[in-house]
Order: sequence, then C-alpha cells, then structure tokens
Amino acid sequence: MNVAAYCRVSTDEEDQKNSFESQKLYFENYINNNPEWSLVNIYADEGITGTNTKKRVQFQKMINDASKGIIDLILTKEVSRFARNTVDTLSYTRQLKSWNVGVIFLSDNINTLDNDGELRLTIMASMAQEESRKTSERVKWGIKRKMENGFVFAPDLLGYDVRNGKISINEEEAVTVRKIFDMFTNQKKSAHAIAKEFTEQGIEPVKRMKSWSSTTIYRILKNEKYVGDLLQKKKITEDFLSHKLVDNDGQEEKIFIANHHDPIIDRELWEETQRIITLNKLTNQRDKVSNVYWCSGKIICGLCGKHFSIRAKKLKSGRIVRSWKCIERMHFGVKKINGLGKEIGCDNPYINQIALENCIKFALSKILTINQEDILKDLKSYIDSLSRNDDSEDAEIDLLNKKIKESEKKKLKIIKMYIDEQIEESEMMKLKEQYDVEIDKMKKRILLLMQQKKSSTQTYNSIDNIFNKVKDIVENEKYYNENFYNKIVDKMVAFPGIIDIYFRNFPIPIKVKYQTKGRGKSYQTLCELV
Repeated sequence: MNVAAYCRVSTDEEDQKNSFESQKLYFENYINNNPEWSLVNIYADEGITGTNTKKRVQFQKMINDASKGIIDLILTKEVSRFARNTVDTLSYTRQLKSWNVGVIFLSDNINTLDNDGELRLTIMASMAQEESRKTSERVKWGIKRKMENGFVFAPDLLGYDVRNGKISINEEEAVTVRKIFDMFTNQKKSAHAIAKEFTEQGIEPVKRMKSWSSTTIYRILKNEKYVGDLLQKKKITEDFLSHKLVDNDGQEEKIFIANHHDPIIDRELWEETQRIITLNKLTNQRDKVSNVYWCSGKIICGLCGKHFSIRAKKLKSGRIVRSWKCIERMHFGVKKINGLGKEIGCDNPYINQIALENCIKFALSKILTINQEDILKDLKSYIDSLSRNDDSEDAEIDLLNKKIKESEKKKLKIIKMYIDEQIEESEMMKLKEQYDVEIDKMKKRILLLMQQKKSSTQTYNSIDNIFNKVKDIVENEKYYNENFYNKIVDKMVAFPGIIDIYFRNFPIPIKVKYQTKGRGKSYQTLCELV
C-alpha cells in the first residue's frame, strides 16, 4: 500500500524544524516497519490553525494526491492534528473513503475503514472541536484584558508604528497625515480632490494602501488614533471555526481609551473635521454615481474596466447637456504616467446621453433583422445548456436524497446505542444534533436545486416567445422611456465609437458603432451594427 502521513507543526521557527524532523523520523520508522507499506510523502503544514482546512496548503495537496490514486492510506497522530472542525473531519474522511483511501489516527486508535470508524471519529472530532472552542474563549478573554490595559492589537497605519502592543508616531509619515487634515478642514478640499492631488504628485501610499482614493482619505479622517484615542474591537471574529472578521455592530462591547498615546492631530482640529463630515454628510457615496439616472452603474469602460459617471453642463442658451465619462478619465484625464511610474487616466471619450439612448433604440430595431441565424444558434446553445443543467440537478437531488436516508439510519443507530447503554446521553444528543444539521443542509440544498430547475424550465419554455415579445417592444416606441431602458438593459461596455449593449434575458451583446454630428435641434446619431 502507498502510505502517506500528515502533521501540523509549531509556529516557532526552531520548534517547527525540530517538530517536523521528529515527526518525520517517527512516521518513516512506523511505515518502514510494515513490509506491506511504501512511504509516499509526509505532508506538514506550519503553524496553521486546525479549525479551518482551506488555508492548509499541504493538507489540500494531500487530498488532491489521494484523488489521483497516489495514496492508499493516510497516517496522522490524532484527530486534533487532522482537523478540529467536526464537519471538515467527517467530510474529508468520507471523501477519502469514497476513493478507497483510509485514515488511521494513531493515538486515538481509529481507522476510518473499520465498520465503527466513523462513529468513533465523530465522537473524537466533536471533542476536538469543543476543545478548540474553549481555547478560543480563553484566548479572547486574555486579549480583552490586554486591550483594557492599553495593549494595541492593530497593524501599522499611516503615521504610526505598532510594536509589541505599543503605538508610536512615525514622524516622516505623520507629515502626510497632518497635510490631509489641513487640506480637508482648513483648505476645504474634498476627499476626492486630495486623493487626486496625491496621485498626480506621485506621493506613494504606504502600509497596506494600494492607492489613494476618497475612501482611503475618509478612513484617515475618521480614525480616532490620530487624536490620541484608542478604540478596539471594531471588528470581531464571526466564530472560532471560520475565523472570519466581521464588523462589530453591537455583538460585543468595544473598548475605548481616551488620550491613550501621542496624537498627530490636535483635538480642536479633529473635532472640527468630524463636525464637517457629520454636518455635510460627506461619506464615500459622494464619489459614487448617483442612482437618479437609469443607467447609473451600467456603463463599463472597455479600455480600463472602470465605470462611467454622468456629468451635466449648462449651455449659455440654458439647455443642459448630459454626458457619460469614464471615472478614471474624469479623475486623471487622458492616459499618462504619474510620479511613481504608474499608469493613470484613460483615453476613452465621453458619450452623450442622447447618443446613448439612440444607440439602444437602434439596437432594439435591428435585433430581429440582422444576424438572426447567429442569434438563433446562440439561443439553441443556451437551451441545450439549460437541459444539461436539469440533468445534473436531478442527479444531485437523487444523491442528496440517498444521503438523507443514510443519515436518518445513522441517527436511529445512535439512539439505539443510547437505549442499549453503549453511549452516554450527552454523546447521543451531540451526534443526533450533528446529523440533524447535516440533514437540514441537504434538504435546503435540494429545495434550492428544485427552485433552480423550475426557473430554468420556465426560461426554457419561454425561449420560443422571446422574438415575439421583443418584436412587440421594438415596434412600439411608446415603451421607450427611462424606466423601460432601466428594465431591459443589463449593462453596456463602451469603447471609442463602439458600445456593446447587453439586454436582459438575451444571451449575446448587440455591438453598435456610432458617430454624432450637429448641435441642438440638428444633433444626430449615426449608428450601424458591427
């Protein structure tokens, strides 16, 4: 048999080396002492939590090798080394078992290929998960006590260095922070204007900042650390299994300490800055496209990938001309290289609002009369894909129903074991709850698949009517208004002189080449299909 071993080692570099070498020697001797075994590889992840397997590179490599038939058997010291997440432990061991790959937990004396292997593994995995939960609670309690004593749990930020829980001013970077507050509060410049000026001057963003933006500027302006205060636990871990950080919206008490460290900004300037932000409601939404216009957020630049934003210009005659322009061009002008050697700006020209709507009308008028064979071909492919999806959904639903029956049987077996006094009530309840959770997840998945199948069936049945419906629309201009455009247009990708229009429920874009001429009442849009 081709046998592999898996272990997780310490985060400390020296301990890591010693731990890995000792475990490697142990597994080599253990495997070589069995004449029927052949060592494939020893997989080791370095200092990564066991509650989540997604970030364990070597673990995932081992699973991938097993799927290819490279491994027949996996050895690991104990369940807690393999995973401290019960769901992951059972999921991966079941997956491996389906490939005829067993897992032996040496210290726990469990072989997943044995008849009672999964039951014993479930109990041990639950105990490992519970231990992880208790450890997590102890760590959180310790961190909270440290926070209350002023220990800083935060990375470096612009203007400050954080070392061993203490925060100190970085004078070189503090100059930029003071400049931002002065430009915003005293010079009355917007966050967007500050970001643009910094970018054009080639002032390099530092410490986790990819680029200067209005969002970055506002985060600096709102950060209480710059006035010497400290607010911690703004984000918290969702749970001890996923380790996902989420905003703390009242789930836990935040820890605030006033005058905690040396300030970069005096309190008078800080309070005036916060007053301006509050009174004028200057949030990040200021720099986003207003949703007043039907195509807000729907026009994408084909050259740089940014969205288009609308700009209105009032002429001497009093007439207002509205046009759409790439945000990158609005911010930085035509394409050029800034002081840092980075490319900024965009060469995509603006699109007049009237020209845009004329392009959509033209596309609708031609959608049925040009390249009809290609459109029908694409629709046929789309229908075929729906049919294939139905088959795969049916197969998955059948598989899930079988798994539900298996889980129900296992649940009954656990209850019988409790009645026969083979396991304690607490173990029985814990295992029963786990099976109930699994069954509930599978039932929800079945419901989702059935809804998707119903939706695709409805789409499949309505495909034949698409042309008739579109024909009715394009032949009646009474439908043409902003509300109609909003409903029928999914998105548009703009290139110089060309726009790709994606209509809802239609599988391919309509490419329109356009030119404009004239002014005022004589303004025209000349369109043709590409």
